[in-house]
Amino acid sequence: MNFKRELACDVWQEMVPLLEKHWHEVAHFKDILLDPDFETYMKMEDAGILRVYTARTDEGLLVGYAIYFLKHNLHYKSSFQALQDIIFIDPAHRGVGAKLIIWCDRELK
Repeated sequence: MNFKRELACDVWQEMVPLLEKHWHEVAHFKDILLDPDFETYMKMEDAGILRVYTARTDEGLLVGYAIYFLKHNLHYKSSFQALQDIIFIDPAHRGVGAKLIIWCDRELK
């Protein structure tokens, strides 16, 4: 398994099938349809506050992601923090999630 920082604009279309799988697995309110605000994610990426990390097989297949927002905490404005937006590993590749989180933590520091 390979972990990598990638740009959302480069991987967004590739992420959509996983986002849909993720939604089907965890959405409590199925009447609220999955409708990610791609434009706002891109604005956040352009502003330098979005980090997208991916998990790929050795063949390059995207099987997971972790997305973070980087910003000063609203309660502690002198503290610059990474806030996790979403994390998902395809069920067929579960077991690498902890490794992805540890890897992301090192990268974010």
